[in-house]
Amino acid sequence: MNIAVISGVRVVSAGTGPLRETRGVTIRRQLIVVGLRSLEVFERLFDEAENQNIHDVRENSTTGCIWTLYEAWVVKRSW
Repeated sequence: MNIAVISGVRVVSAGTGPLRETRGVTIRRQLIVVGLRSLEVFERLFDEAENQNIHDVRENSTTGCIWTLYEAWVVKRSW
């Protein structure tokens, strides 16, 4: 599945091979954060992954995956 073709999805940050761990016992070797325009876009992305059986592939090939949807947080700089 190519998330770039789903309207309303953009990659915010991605990385691999952490340069330094700061805390915690869970080490994540890869990271991807995507921005979603709405809950509907999240549902469409999740449903498409289900239709293509990507959830099973992901769950069986990695550990420590987190699928979480947050409300947008606008940070206002005051400094």
